[in-house]
Amino acid sequence: MNPFQAVYDALWDLVLTSTELATLVKEGNRIRFDKTARNPLKHALQVGDVPELILLPLGSQSANLSASSCTTHFHRQYQFILATGDLRLAEGLDTVSWNLLCAFANWRAVLGPLTWNEKRFVQGFDITAITDGLRDSENNKNLNGWSSLLTVSVFMQFRTQDLIGDL
Repeated sequence: MNPFQAVYDALWDLVLTSTELATLVKEGNRIRFDKTARNPLKHALQVGDVPELILLPLGSQSANLSASSCTTHFHRQYQFILATGDLRLAEGLDTVSWNLLCAFANWRAVLGPLTWNEKRFVQGFDITAITDGLRDSENNKNLNGWSSLLTVSVFMQFRTQDLIGDL
């Protein structure tokens, strides 16, 4: 498995280490792009479809191909999109967001052991932006409620020779 896919899978594992979050966001409401469904997006949400959590890869924030004479660095961004379908802060946005943040605190245990070419490659994890809103009809799919965009950055380091050798 390539490192980008390994990180994507591990981010879902990281989120689901929170048993409360796993209970709040039902399996069918976790929109993943690493499964067999060609288009996993729901185009219209019903009350039972929320809260919905989507994880999107956003690409690289930066890539330093000559970080040193022998290493290459990537900062890859991912975005969690939360649609609550609930206007109450405590029952919707705050509860799910808090559990996401608590799960993120465990990043070293989940992302740290990832290996590629038998070497650990995840060196860091940061939350780079959190944007909450009420009138986000695209993410809420016209269902009233809070939505949140949580952008995270995963810092990866590889031996440059390993990358060249993989060609």
